[in-house]
Amino acid sequence: MNIEPAPTSEHVLGGEPANRPPRMIGETYFFGYAAKPKVHRVDNIGSSAFRVVDTEIVRACGGFTQVKDGDAQTLILENERVRVTRLMLAPGERLSLHPPCGMLVSVSGGRLSINSPGAEEQVNFNPAGFTWRDQTKPLDIVNVGTEVFHAVDVVVK
Repeated sequence: MNIEPAPTSEHVLGGEPANRPPRMIGETYFFGYAAKPKVHRVDNIGSSAFRVVDTEIVRACGGFTQVKDGDAQTLILENERVRVTRLMLAPGERLSLHPPCGMLVSVSGGRLSINSPGAEEQVNFNPAGFTWRDQTKPLDIVNVGTEVFHAVDVVVK
């Protein structure tokens, strides 16, 4: 997922380097490296910072059942391994994140109240900050900040 985009050069092992234009903030993608491994190096060839969040999914969580997304969620991608949605929560807006396990990654930074059965926690996120969850019930979140909270939620199947 792209947090701060910049022009880059990608060099795949055994190939020639190729320049790439900047990707969009929050752009998210999935590569099935388990089926087709890839070794590459990415260099920032621009003058601005380049920040991405890469996640390796080592195991499935099991127990995933199709659920209805909230109004603040937009489906980005779904396959046999993950279901990924973009979240845009206005101040005061609430949303339930789907079980069984997953990772909420902040794109914009912000402040959330995270409510799980028997616990409530206030979390300040920087861009690229994240929180992992592994539960049997939905996790309720509330934007308690003053700006729109932009994040990507990765549910592992």
